[in-house]
Amino acid sequence: MYLISSFPKNILPLIFPALYELAQPELEAAEQRQQQQQTEFDYDESNNWNKSISSLAYSALKIFMDSNPIAYDRACMMYEDEMKTRESRKEIREQHWLKLENYVEKLKLGDSEIQKKVEIK
Repeated sequence: MYLISSFPKNILPLIFPALYELAQPELEAAEQRQQQQQTEFDYDESNNWNKSISSLAYSALKIFMDSNPIAYDRACMMYEDEMKTRESRKEIREQHWLKLENYVEKLKLGDSEIQKKVEIK
């Protein structure tokens, strides 16, 4: 806490993604409680982290949010931008694989034009 409060611009962006992902079940529970005014949250058993670990990560994020909201908001925006970038890269990668699979399939079927282009190169 001392290091993060002393150097929030440097340290929080480094640890924010891990804390955010660990705290995801607790964040969802808090959001669900706000929306439905529900007192008990059914913990998602598909998450492979222990509930106490998620609670600790959530508590740490809450402390960071309360102690330095500007740095927290900046780290949150950077995390969201990184997730968008990852998603777009994933889509591009899937499109390229699909194109390659289609190309290979055409080669297997014996498309003479493609075979001639390959032979020329």
